[in-house]
Amino acid sequence: MAAAGLNRTDVIQRGGRANLPEGASDILGLEVSGTIAQLGSDVSGISVGDEVVALTDSGGYAEYVAVPAGQVAPVPPGLDLLDAAGIPEVAATVVLNVMLNGRYQEGETVLVHGGTGGMGGFRDPAGQGAGRHGLCHSGQGREMRPSPFVGCRCRDQLSRRRV
Repeated sequence: MAAAGLNRTDVIQRGGRANLPEGASDILGLEVSGTIAQLGSDVSGISVGDEVVALTDSGGYAEYVAVPAGQVAPVPPGLDLLDAAGIPEVAATVVLNVMLNGRYQEGETVLVHGGTGGMGGFRDPAGQGAGRHGLCHSGQGREMRPSPFVGCRCRDQLSRRRV
């Protein structure tokens, strides 16, 4: 492993309150980046030496992790392994909740609450150039900048001034 992201589940697990799946490691870490060292015999589409990100059920702070191939993705272009480690959990959240459950379609607009957080900062590749729009906001006094999330336009929640 090159790096591991830190998220709320890690904090909860560290505090002894996490409800992890049966058989999960007590080692922290749900999202990781690194270079593939070894593959199972039935894995295709990725190779030893590829730089990837992955979601784990635990154990991401270890030197090595083993995950199902379906939980592995290439490091996004323009990111190094350190920055990429924080991508898997928010990507899974956006794809599941916005794209799949929300059925986000061309011509629609999505509102992202807490635009300075993970979802506000995640650029959804499926939304780029597809006629989709986004708005995001955050609490008063927070520094805002245009979010890359599906081309979000950011606004300060209380003043409603465009930033």
